[in-house]
Amino acid sequence: MINDNKKSKNSRKKINAALSSELMDDFDRFETLVMAHWKIILAGAIVLLVAVTVAGAWWFHREQVNQKAMNVLADARTVEQLTAALQEYGTHPNAVNARLRLARLYQEDKKYDLALEEISAALVLLPENELRHRLSLNQGYLLELGGKLPEAAEAFALAGGNTGMQEALRCEGNYNAARLYIELKDLAKAENMLQSIVPPPDTTPQMTDPALMFWQGQAQFLYNLLENGHYGTLASAATD
Repeated sequence: MINDNKKSKNSRKKINAALSSELMDDFDRFETLVMAHWKIILAGAIVLLVAVTVAGAWWFHREQVNQKAMNVLADARTVEQLTAALQEYGTHPNAVNARLRLARLYQEDKKYDLALEEISAALVLLPENELRHRLSLNQGYLLELGGKLPEAAEAFALAGGNTGMQEALRCEGNYNAARLYIELKDLAKAENMLQSIVPPPDTTPQMTDPALMFWQGQAQFLYNLLENGHYGTLASAATD
């Protein structure tokens, strides 16, 4: 038994000695490799350091530019300030708010074509969301204010046909398209627009969305006038 223990200890000593020797050999090989290729290793380390420094400087510069753009766009209030800011930072995400402020100023000055240009530029920067949908309706209102009724009706109808929009916004679009089609004497199109909004007679009204209820009520009133011949018959309207 004692001999077995001695053999086991001797075996462990041999293993440990072999591991230590292997580790020492690895250290020697690494040292030899470093001595032989120190220039290459040093050059690689310098390249890595430079790359990290350049990346850090680029990120810092980008953040500075981004912050400057945000400040310039947020501070611009007049037409001149907004125009200058958008010329420099027109594709920045925060440019949307600046373009909407500029569109409002143009609208107040009755420069509807310029307001439409800013709305269109803002839409390019926006994802498919409620603000985008609202702006698509605003395009119709601006076209109508500018006296472009056929284009306005088409813009409203396009918005009303967007199934990705909230139902209340689609009803608003279709109602306004119908209203303009009546003014343009295209009663058949007006009827189609209104029929897409007015609930069937046996339908229980949905009381959950006040905006939806409002536009459905407006559409129902206009539809009743249309069907009762207030604007002329559908057959004669096509020949007017």
